[in-house]
Amino acid sequence: MRAAASEACCNRRLYNRRRAACEYTLGDYAEVMETEVFKPGDVVRLKCGGPTMVIAPPAGVVGSQDSVYCLWHSSEGVLQGQAFSPVVLRRSTPSS
Repeated sequence: MRAAASEACCNRRLYNRRRAACEYTLGDYAEVMETEVFKPGDVVRLKCGGPTMVIAPPAGVVGSQDSVYCLWHSSEGVLQGQAFSPVVLRRSTPSS
């Protein structure tokens, strides 16, 4: 059980590092890049990789107007969510 918790922690840290690197790299070019418009229910993925996510409908104040809230299941099956800038997202197909 301890090994599984340690692996989950490592996976989360790796995912966060990858996501941060992606946002930093793409953030520099936000002015010249066209941003897609996403709506609730759209299936997306980070441009730099990661799990398939679903755009959640707005519920209260989460992030800013320039972000969308995404939900996904971790490899352990835990529901997770976070706000992302649309600049770092791309449309994807649902994974089975």
